[in-house]
Amino acid sequence: MIRPWPQGRIIPTRPGLRQRARRCIQLGMSRLVIFCVLLAAVVVRGVHAAPEASLRGIKRAFAVTPGCTLVVDTYHGEIAVEESEGSEIRIELNVDFDVQTEADATRLWEGLKTSFDSANNTVRVVARNDVATGPRLSWNDERRMNLYYRITVPRQCHVDLKTGRGKVMVGRLAGRMSARVEAGTIFFRQIDGSIDAATGEGELVISRCTGAVKARVRQGSIRVGTIGGAADLRTANGSVEVMQARSGLKVQAEVGDVTVNFPRDYSGNANLTSLGGNVTVQVDPAANCDLDAAAAWGRVRNKLPLTGVSGGDGQRRVSGRLNRGGAKIKVLADGGAVTLAPGETLFEEVK
Repeated sequence: MIRPWPQGRIIPTRPGLRQRARRCIQLGMSRLVIFCVLLAAVVVRGVHAAPEASLRGIKRAFAVTPGCTLVVDTYHGEIAVEESEGSEIRIELNVDFDVQTEADATRLWEGLKTSFDSANNTVRVVARNDVATGPRLSWNDERRMNLYYRITVPRQCHVDLKTGRGKVMVGRLAGRMSARVEAGTIFFRQIDGSIDAATGEGELVISRCTGAVKARVRQGSIRVGTIGGAADLRTANGSVEVMQARSGLKVQAEVGDVTVNFPRDYSGNANLTSLGGNVTVQVDPAANCDLDAAAAWGRVRNKLPLTGVSGGDGQRRVSGRLNRGGAKIKVLADGGAVTLAPGETLFEEVK
């Protein structure tokens, strides 16, 4: 005997059959869960976990003198450069693999071609791999090797770094810094010198730089702490933030916001533009400068004690002088609003 059950199902009316049916369902579900867990473990172990025996590395050391130059040109990988008290450049290249078998790891390793050269106080590292960068045999061929460069150099050292997909991190150095990354983050901690950096996809972060800065990002944001020299910062798709600019500054964000803080001792002209976002300018009230701000679509909100004001708060254009005037700060928000607000001098002058 059977009877309809809510939601259109039918179940046995006798208690014994009902209990046995329930136990069968529970047992089936338990077996399904166990099967899924085992399957996931097999997939993770077989595809993503590299055999321990596949870990490999290279170490090199070169004697140099302060003012040396490090050049790294690698097709792929993460590069970290830190200062040391020694008179040498030490390079440690560690490699691991995302492969299914040890044979796959060996094939990739044998395809890695590296060179380590030293001449005229310059150390040059080059890495290429036709096997890893060549055509894939199938759409799901995910076999690849990961390169990690750990390099120590004297504090006074010029650096020129280039990698395909990977991160670049530079510590406290004095000299000329250059970095190029196709896809990945670039980070400079504390540089007494100049920076020229570009990444196709990823953030570019500079904590502190005493000299000139040139930064280019195609897709990603630019974050800067303190800049002592002239700076030219541009991103095609992302925002730009500068905590403290002390000299000439040029900023352009095609799609993104721009935020800049000027200290009381700012000198040099500034040109800040956002083609598709808002611009926020903070100025120490003790600074001497002339401001000219315009918003094509939004409004200009002014909270600074300007004199000789042309335009007004809430209009599309505002210009005026702060204190004695001096440095010229020009602001344009072509697709958003502009805010002019009091700021503060966050740090002492960069020396």
